Amino acid sequence: DSDHLGAVKRILDHYTVKRILRTGLERVDSNTWLRADSSVKAADALVINLKHDEFPMGSTYRFGETYITMISGFYAPPDDWDIEGGARRIGVQERRQYCNASIF
Repeated sequence: DSDHLGAVKRILDHYTVKRILRTGLERVDSNTWLRADSSVKAADALVINLKHDEFPMGSTYRFGETYITMISGFYAPPDDWDIEGGARRIGVQERRQYCNASIF
């Protein structure tokens, strides 16, 4: 979504970002996507791109006392999901856990 992509440069300019998880969908017809892509490429961060990199469901990263667990995320949804629109209907879902509370 353009609102998410539009915020990328601002986020990278104002926060220390060590890891970036991307679905891998390229939208070269969108200036907003191109600006976000340029910012990600210039960032001093590990970029996990689901088009090329495996990030299995259940993978967990720890950041201090916070845990992020991958629930679902694909470059393209599995064929048996029969999702109309294919790659444009993708996203990443994670569980965030902190102090015995979590959100999805």
